[in-house]
Amino acid sequence: SLGVFIETTEINRAWQALEEEKKRLLTLINASPDIICFKDGKGRWLLANRADLELFHLTGVDYRGKTDLDLAPLAHPIYRQAFEICMASDEIAWKSGKISRSEEDIPTPDGRSRIFDIYKVPLFNSNGTRKGIVVIGRDITQARKTREELRESEETSRAILEALPDLVFTLDKTGKFLWHHASHEEKLYALPEQFIGKKIAHVLPS
Repeated sequence: SLGVFIETTEINRAWQALEEEKKRLLTLINASPDIICFKDGKGRWLLANRADLELFHLTGVDYRGKTDLDLAPLAHPIYRQAFEICMASDEIAWKSGKISRSEEDIPTPDGRSRIFDIYKVPLFNSNGTRKGIVVIGRDITQARKTREELRESEETSRAILEALPDLVFTLDKTGKFLWHHASHEEKLYALPEQFIGKKIAHVLPS
């Protein structure tokens, strides 16, 4: 009848709209440089983006419905520990019932490692049972390296300054004292609190 035809048409349109929405979502997460993975309440992979699959060398692998331990034999052996750690941190996130954050070192077959800032979002059904979990990770390897290099540089600079017997001052372009170093505070004309933040003309006698 006409009513059944119209109803079937509306269902088809709704289904097509849903499929288009899924395609847009997949395009969006695949464009992200961050790793993104959706799992069900038993830890089985439902959807992973390109960055996640490339990280674990799982491109082309039928990962859907498999847990981390199921996928470990399908990836490079070096990733097995990473999968085990991932399962353990999933469990921690579920038990805490809130978003968790951690840094994880993931080794690579070339002998190096990549550091990821990991967020895990546990999801629950209305009755409190586990619905799933969303895993998002950003590669912070270069940021960590830069931070460590900066720390080492600061430590080196501090060691050099501490070895200097002289007085060292930093001033801004207006002649205001910003910072000082003195191997012996008694060498100073005034106490630091009396000149830091003040201009030379206001500190030294004319």
